[in-house]
Amino acid sequence: MVYFSDFSDGVAYSLELTATSGASADGTATNSVNAVLMSGGTYVNGKNIIFSAGSTSAKFSDSGTSSVTVTTNNQGEASATLTDTVEETVIIAAILVDDTNTTGQISSTFVNSDDVHLPAPTV
Repeated sequence: MVYFSDFSDGVAYSLELTATSGASADGTATNSVNAVLMSGGTYVNGKNIIFSAGSTSAKFSDSGTSSVTVTTNNQGEASATLTDTVEETVIIAAILVDDTNTTGQISSTFVNSDDVHLPAPTV
C-alpha cells in the first residue's frame, strides 16, 4: 500500500494505492490497480482518477491504451485492470483530476508466461 496526501488547496485529500503483480505477460492476463480517495476521513465519491502506465506495451483493459480515467464509487474506490506483452515492472501513476497535486505511483510486475505455474491437477 502506498499513501499520498495533499493539503495545498485547503481540501485534505489522501490517495491510497494498491496493485497486484504476477500476471503473465501474454497480452491477456491482468494485474489490477486500485485507488481509494478520502478527505478528512471520509470516502470521496464521484471524482475522476487518471491511471497512466509508464510502459508502451502495458494497456488498460477498459481503454486499450496506456491510460484510463475511472470515477470513484461511494467507498472512494477507483479500480482498473491492465495487460502487458512484455515481462517487466510497470510504474502506474494515479492523479486526481480535480486536484492535480494529489498524485501517486505504484508498481505492478508482469512475468514471463513460462514462469507462471498452475497447481498440479488433482485426480
